[in-house]
Parts: sequence; structure tokens; C-alpha cells
Amino acid sequence: MRRRVLSVGLSLSEFNASKQKLTPMEEDVLVTSILEASRHGFPPTHHQIAMEADCIQSARLGELYQPVGKQWVQEFLRRHNKVIKTHWSAPLSTIRAQSANPRAIRNFLTDLVKREVVDKHVPPELLYQIDETSTPQQLGIKLRVVGPRESRRQHLQESGTKENITILVTICADGTALPPTIIFKNKELPEDIHRDNVAEAS
Repeated sequence: MRRRVLSVGLSLSEFNASKQKLTPMEEDVLVTSILEASRHGFPPTHHQIAMEADCIQSARLGELYQPVGKQWVQEFLRRHNKVIKTHWSAPLSTIRAQSANPRAIRNFLTDLVKREVVDKHVPPELLYQIDETSTPQQLGIKLRVVGPRESRRQHLQESGTKENITILVTICADGTALPPTIIFKNKELPEDIHRDNVAEAS
């Protein structure tokens, strides 16, 4: 193997990189995305990382891309184990009072909103706010998520148990709104569910 690699002018590390699903630069982008999501309380699961990797591949290769395998995420984490690692998630509601402080709010506004919206001059018609009137049933379920290497615990934002119906309302900064989305707990819905759908909800 070493002779074959050297014969084509590649080092072993370059040869191994050429066999990876993502390029080194694409993997760096994925690591940055994981760290960014984790800082804001939405650390991705292994499945979500695999889906994001497939999206990155699809953007470069189109329909020719092949989904990452079952072991790809583990190998990806091993390659970047100095920066990210797997944690057991902890419900954010248990520390909400401590986390909603002026410093956290200021960091959110300057780190995310200013950099991604204000500085990039995102027009109002591309800005949407989504809210819900109820929350999922199960609270405090621990998941395997990925976050910064130096963290001992990775909090995952969750909503508390309230009702079995969730209504999502999405409003645009230009004053328009999307039809609401209603999520029912039951898998089987009545046949006439859309009969009196005044709000044209999905």
C-alpha cells in the first residue's frame, strides 16, 4: 500500500483523505457547525451529523453522492477528538434560571444575531420567527449528542410536557405569515380533519 501511494505522489495522509466522504475543508465546516449549534443549546445527535454530512456531499456531488455509512460518524469524531466528543445530554430546563442571564443574552445577540443577520444585511422578507403553543410530551430524555471537547456536560434545549397537540405559528419580519402547522399526538386522524380548516393549517 505504501509503495502504491508513493508511486502516485501522495502521502499516506493525503491518500486517506482522498477516500473520505467529505474533504478536510468540508469536515472543518461540519465541526464548526457542531460547535455553533452546541453553544446555543442544540447539540446534534450522531444521526443529525450523518444527515448534515450527506447534505454537504449532495451540494458538491449532486445525485452522485453516496450516504455515509454506519461507522462514518464514529470515525469523524475520532479524527476530530481534540475539538469535539460525545456527551450525554442534560435537559436545559434544570438550569434555565441560571442560563438566562445578561451575559448569555448579550452573547446571543452579538455572536449570532449581529454576525449572521445585521452584518450580512439579511432582508426582512428572509427573516422568520416561529413559536409554539404547547410542547412535546416527554421531558428529560437523555440522548447521545456531540459538543465541545472541553465540556463536561452538554445541555440540550427541550420543552416540558403540557398537552398532546402542538401548534406552530411562523411570522415573517415583513409582516406576512405562513399558515400554521398543527401536530397531533395520535397517528390516526379523523377523515374530516380539514373540513372546517379556517386557518388553512397543515
